[in-house]
Amino acid sequence: MITYTDTILKFKPLREIGAEGRNSQVVIAHDPQLNAELVIKKITKKENMEEVKFFEESQMLYATQHPNIMPIRYATQDEDFIYIAMEHYEKGSLNTLMNERHITARELIKFSLEFLSGVQFMHSKGLVHLDIKPTNILINNSNKAVVTDFGTSKYLNELGLVEIDPLYPLHFPPEAVNTDRASHLSDIYQIGLTMYRMANGNALFVRQLKDLNITSNEELAASIKAGIFPKREMFLPHIPLSLRKIILKALSLKPEDRYEDVMSLMNELASLDKNLDWSYNTINGNIRSNLTSTTGNMQHEVFFFQDDQGSWYTEGYKTNLETGRKTRVKDHFSNAHKTLSKAFEFIRKKL
Repeated sequence: MITYTDTILKFKPLREIGAEGRNSQVVIAHDPQLNAELVIKKITKKENMEEVKFFEESQMLYATQHPNIMPIRYATQDEDFIYIAMEHYEKGSLNTLMNERHITARELIKFSLEFLSGVQFMHSKGLVHLDIKPTNILINNSNKAVVTDFGTSKYLNELGLVEIDPLYPLHFPPEAVNTDRASHLSDIYQIGLTMYRMANGNALFVRQLKDLNITSNEELAASIKAGIFPKREMFLPHIPLSLRKIILKALSLKPEDRYEDVMSLMNELASLDKNLDWSYNTINGNIRSNLTSTTGNMQHEVFFFQDDQGSWYTEGYKTNLETGRKTRVKDHFSNAHKTLSKAFEFIRKKL
């Protein structure tokens, strides 16, 4: 007969984190037993929930220990809640970084390969995540991307499918709109959407909802199923065509048109090595944005301007960082673009 010992685990909540599409309360807390700051996920026990299900998420985390999966420290409970304690990383999530600045293509590939390694390991265990998004990809103290939040994760059945619970609406896979089924290919769609957001930033992603006049989850689901959201033709100019093609394949409406597994996606990402170091920045004033790339002692810059009539034009320069000499790049000068997107595409073809 197994005898269990009741223990007391204490922690002091410090501040709440993780607001995007969350299904639980997440706080940074001080644990006096370890004298450390941890992330505590607080999950409400559902009415009539079987006791065996209380620690499903913590057991999944413990069963999938991997360098690119968030390590669990402990799990406990009280009368009303389950508590899962995990590492606290000062750098936050990919979403934190994306809110600070735009990510270069090289950074996008680096972080993607890292968290994809974690997802690939999950899939090898027959487990699908089903909530892959920037807030659920953390950046650890070694600047590596790790997957977290297994709250919607499930093990595949013998047919390679799972019955899904309500998912985060913005990352809902198209095939699950009118069904309650998903597969590992649903994770690949969410991976593609996460990479799309890394490529373009949160502001452009959220602005699409307004541009498409999407005001309800029903309208959002219909736009996802129709392939209208997200706008697959819209990319910032620093993202090379080769990377766009990979993202768009992962975002295919039909599951069979996506990568058949995570490893295939990783192999294509790892093969990219050209035009990865342009950075995109938004600037105040008449200059709306610019691209910058530095190779050796030469800095390349492209500027995007809007005139009083609303048309967009571009200018490009090379600067020798040793001498300070600045020269025009004639191919990067253009005018009378009707939209910023058209100006972006003009420059992308020149890079």
